[in-house]
Amino acid sequence: EQMSIADIQEEVDTFMFESHDTTATAFNLALFMIALHQDIQQYLFEEMQSIFGKFLN
Repeated sequence: EQMSIADIQEEVDTFMFESHDTTATAFNLALFMIALHQDIQQYLFEEMQSIFGKFLN
């Protein structure tokens, strides 16, 4: 059975909108885990300082 253009559009919309949710969830979890681990915060800060230098302020 072939899919209609409307069916294809619906599938594309589903993938596009679902990816936003999963990306946001992953980003929130990463920030939460960084907040729990000060040693990782310090490491990331030092890494950013080495890359961005004075522009980090």
